[in-house]
Amino acid sequence: MLDVAVDPVPLSDDLTPTLEHTVAQAGKARELAARLVGEGLRTVYFVGCGGSFYSTFPAQDLMESAEDTVVSHRMTAAELVHRPLAGLDRTSLVVASSHSGATPETLEAVRVAKKAGATVAGIARSGDSPLAEEADVLFDYPSNVTVTEPKAIHFTQMALALLE
Repeated sequence: MLDVAVDPVPLSDDLTPTLEHTVAQAGKARELAARLVGEGLRTVYFVGCGGSFYSTFPAQDLMESAEDTVVSHRMTAAELVHRPLAGLDRTSLVVASSHSGATPETLEAVRVAKKAGATVAGIARSGDSPLAEEADVLFDYPSNVTVTEPKAIHFTQMALALLE
């Protein structure tokens, strides 16, 4: 048997402060969810490309297993742009994520959602981005290193807020 030594990858120095910043936005998710549910929310779309799409899985799985009044979907930004969606309207929430806040497909999906009358919650590293400008509300995280975890937390915060 070959003996192989593997050095552990050190955690990023910004992991704890980034996650603390992310978790601290749960109240904003609750406020948005309460308002939208009160206005008759029927459908939620969790949207992203690449790692942002991957980050939607916990939220979608939670909604599918615990919610039966609000329908939820997980899809890539290109799917939202190119697929006719009968449920995409003023009773919809689109939660769209892009690390840079400038992913072309995600920005196009946001524009399609807004044109249909949906509310858009953006998730991006910075509040200084095209996604921040186009979204109705932005959930951010201040890191270029700790990326997947805060996006997954923000998607899941939204799902939990809707379940409340």
